[in-house]
Amino acid sequence: MKYAICCATPYQTLNAINLLCNHLSESDEIDLYFRNFTEETNAILSKIREYNIVINIFEYNLKNKNKIISYLFNDFLQASFPALFIRSIVKDKWVKSNKNYDYITITSGTELEVALTRVFKNAKTIAYDDGLGSYTGDIVHDHKLNLIWRILGRTTKNISPEVLYVNNKEFCECSLSLRKEKLIRINEANENYQNMISDIFNYKKEHGDKYNKKKFVYLTQPLEELFVKPTECKKSIENCLNNFYDKGIIRLHPRDCAESFSMFEIDASSTLWELICNMAITDDHVLISSCSTAQLIPKLMYGKEPWIIFTYKLFNPKDKTVIDKRFKPIVDKIKRVYQNKGKIIIPESEAELLSSLVSILDETEDMKRKHEHKM
Repeated sequence: MKYAICCATPYQTLNAINLLCNHLSESDEIDLYFRNFTEETNAILSKIREYNIVINIFEYNLKNKNKIISYLFNDFLQASFPALFIRSIVKDKWVKSNKNYDYITITSGTELEVALTRVFKNAKTIAYDDGLGSYTGDIVHDHKLNLIWRILGRTTKNISPEVLYVNNKEFCECSLSLRKEKLIRINEANENYQNMISDIFNYKKEHGDKYNKKKFVYLTQPLEELFVKPTECKKSIENCLNNFYDKGIIRLHPRDCAESFSMFEIDASSTLWELICNMAITDDHVLISSCSTAQLIPKLMYGKEPWIIFTYKLFNPKDKTVIDKRFKPIVDKIKRVYQNKGKIIIPESEAELLSSLVSILDETEDMKRKHEHKM
């Protein structure tokens, strides 16, 4: 079988490597389409080349959305001439006649994925984990197509994956594919695979050591699109967390440009969060954020159950329905799969947040004392 595996983010790349190394046959021919757009992704790509785990690598990047004329032309090219579009974004020489794929991978229905399915009409598709969007609804078909595609009568209805590979089948209610398969957990794979993953994504022991020494992990998010004047609410939350400044670490979201008022130690590295969750996050950690996919990763990928504190009720949403439509379904789903549901907390005030943090510290210190007494 010949596969076109597409990945556009480090998280997708992590899951794509899992798929090709642990779930496909060694006799399968793999072409990897890899979006290279930062120094970080370039370093990842260099390491992938060293391991020779795929036949061909096609490096690509997308047009800048800030350049409106070229971006509109790019949309027209995608909709009308998908083969030309692929050639325009792939950095290496790409010739359609040299390809004959049996399967094309789908994540969220990216520009490249859709173009490949339109060029190779006889190829079947399989989907793999792209984060929270792969666990509810239909990440490929639910979003509204842009104006040019609608004018030209283009569609993505031809994309119907035979199977969806996810990190947690129990949590998955996605309707993209009826068949779900579980990706192997990194910590359950063989040692050679685990070492390769650490090397490809440049995971060092010292990255995890920062988290081993802390109790609270504050995960920031870009909140301006969802909430009214979120900076003031964020400041109040961070001032509350500062009561425990020596027990916390802050991990900044790549797209969060807002000023931070936290006194927590800052993790300024670009280390993949999914690998930190594997090596350093434990059931005793407390993950604090508005409502972030990052808070779910320990459970989804590794079966761990750290404390989770969702702070979204402390903000004023621009759209009042966002709570019921976006946040509550996530909370309900994670509660269903958590064995200890009391470890999921949604404070409704800063005072309640502070009380919860104190209570968690008291409970864990008490458990620690009991454990030491038994020894």
